[in-house]
Amino acid sequence: MHVIDDDVIPVNVILGNPILKDVEIIFSADGISVKRILHLTQINDYEEEFDEKYDIKKLKYKDKIKHLLDNYNNLKTRKKESNVKLKIILTDEDPIHQTPRRLSPLEKDIVNKQIQGWLDQEVIKPSKSEYASPIVLAKKKNGSYRLCIDFRKLNKKIIKERYPLPLIEDQRTQAIQYEIGDLVAIKRTQFVQGYKLNPKYLGPYKIIEKKKNDRYVVRKIGNGEGPMNTTSSADLMKPWSDGDEDEVSHSSGSDE
Repeated sequence: MHVIDDDVIPVNVILGNPILKDVEIIFSADGISVKRILHLTQINDYEEEFDEKYDIKKLKYKDKIKHLLDNYNNLKTRKKESNVKLKIILTDEDPIHQTPRRLSPLEKDIVNKQIQGWLDQEVIKPSKSEYASPIVLAKKKNGSYRLCIDFRKLNKKIIKERYPLPLIEDQRTQAIQYEIGDLVAIKRTQFVQGYKLNPKYLGPYKIIEKKKNDRYVVRKIGNGEGPMNTTSSADLMKPWSDGDEDEVSHSSGSDE
């Protein structure tokens, strides 16, 4: 707050957001005047006509809909029977028991209502276990609360069941091993407009060098389509056959 002298402000009006929302300031040659703004809402005085077929009172399913709404039961809280049993293996047999966290009277009321609701719906049941973890209330975006349990100390003692994955390289289909001098067809990897009906493989190509990880350097034989020299992997190649030659020849003839 700032305190200033009366002589600094030559007028008797101080403008601020609360004032400007409800009044109108008028500056004129005669001085400054303040006029109150009346906020009016226009209400249309008419009764909207509804078609009878959209009126729920006229529907023959009124009783069924009312019964459904009155007897609705959330599926999340409905009791379900299950034969699945959960078994947790700990590093030792010393139970984890923690003192409850301090809650405000409002939070206690929220917790008691939630627990009583779950008991009534038979979602939970009373327990005399030696294990006890504190309750934590997490606030949701809509302002309500979610009841959570802090199991961090218990989780530290749980022996996890680990199932290591096999090596991916061992599970892959073994690629065909080619030798220098073999004739192969390489798969077309780029399709432009108008080339969808062309053969999927190009060739013939001759392997001139073997590289690591099933990769090969190949050189084109003849005047067929494709680059003269390129590098390709075994999964994008197949042995050259007479059927591939007929397909390439038919494609070249149709282009001409």
